[in-house]
Amino acid sequence: MDLERLAYVVNNAKERGLITKEDKSEEVKAKIELDGITYNVKLKIRGTFLEHVRSDKWSFRVKISDDKTIFGMSRFSLSTPETRGHIHEWIFQQALNYEGLISLRYKFVNVILNGKNLGIYALEEFFDKRLIENNQLREGIIVKPNIMDSSGNLFVYQENKTKSDPLLKKSYEKLSLDLKLFKQNLIGAEQVIDINKSAKYFALTSIFGGQHGHLGGNFICYYNPVSNLLEPIGYDSNVARIIERYNGMITSPKNVYHKSIFSPMSIITPLFKNDKFVKSYVKELQRILNQNYMTTFFSYIDDELNNNLNILYKEYPYFNFLERDYLSANIGYIRKQLTEANNVLVNFLSN
Repeated sequence: MDLERLAYVVNNAKERGLITKEDKSEEVKAKIELDGITYNVKLKIRGTFLEHVRSDKWSFRVKISDDKTIFGMSRFSLSTPETRGHIHEWIFQQALNYEGLISLRYKFVNVILNGKNLGIYALEEFFDKRLIENNQLREGIIVKPNIMDSSGNLFVYQENKTKSDPLLKKSYEKLSLDLKLFKQNLIGAEQVIDINKSAKYFALTSIFGGQHGHLGGNFICYYNPVSNLLEPIGYDSNVARIIERYNGMITSPKNVYHKSIFSPMSIITPLFKNDKFVKSYVKELQRILNQNYMTTFFSYIDDELNNNLNILYKEYPYFNFLERDYLSANIGYIRKQLTEANNVLVNFLSN
């Protein structure tokens, strides 16, 4: 591994105070050994803020070469657990899976770099067809529906493959047209985005305090070629936040993220103006707010949760990962919001 090239990138980022797009494009060849098998890989630095390159424990994006996989994944990220909310991002991914939504494979692993033990990392699946296939869905494009270049072209992952594959290219062209029509209010949300799955996704992110994932460049969707609808993918949600400290739910104009999330270019803006979606969103909130829901969910993940906590305790033996009870705080806050007479969402429930 050409560690010196990445060290140069990291030093420049530290001097600048930020990891830039150019920094993250610097890719080096490396080898990963797992269970006696050696894999050729390509590595680059990931993240935006310096928390990803503190000391010598850097965050990496990994791409496996030679059409091989590790834990069934050909692309994944390695990040320090504290940059992903320790155990909480894993819990959120399990909640997505529990609800039948697209979830990322997520593990905690010990990493040794050039003979030096760097300790525990969070291994998080990245975007390619194996992610979609693992969720029992047909291969389709993965996009950032709010991001377009100066020529108006929609951001799509694995752009070269998309443009060279006739079926993927057809999906890309149809979605691009539909998004333009949707943003011009010429077609409805139900013709562009899966209403029921989106309602579940936004309900979960509300309760888990994952508002960060709705920001323009963070909002990522899979375009289902069977339904011709977008399905949100929970990623970079920055969960485990007590939403009242952020001035409430994203629907509140006082929320610190509200203006950024509901920008004129965001598809979330017209989505939340769609009566069918809002009704479904509120009903999903009420269902998940039921006092038995979290008990049943945590019972479902209990064994695997304890296994992962035991891995984390090896590096953080005195840290109480579940001490900050953000879920109870958010559940209580959202219940109050839904029952207040002046809350606009309540009006949809009586229709």
